[in-house]
Amino acid sequence: MAIIQVTTAADIVDENDGVTSFREAVQQANASAGTDTIAFDNLAEDQKTIRLTQTVEVTDSIVIEGNKRDVTLSGDAAGNDDIDDQGLTDIK
Repeated sequence: MAIIQVTTAADIVDENDGVTSFREAVQQANASAGTDTIAFDNLAEDQKTIRLTQTVEVTDSIVIEGNKRDVTLSGDAAGNDDIDDQGLTDIK
């Protein structure tokens, strides 16, 4: 069991860029046996929305831990979504 820290809101996969995206964190969790935790402790304060550009496949048990951070996972890569005060997304 590992704790994998997401450090960028960009939806990228580049193991040489020095940051970990949510997509990369899920891939790492999928690659290791057992339940891993994906956390957002090291995500910059101004990076509150992660806009996914395609489906993220989870093939192993994971725990997504916000640690009191306001982070939204959005399937709207174009940024046409509205996020209300409860963190609910409405894509237009």
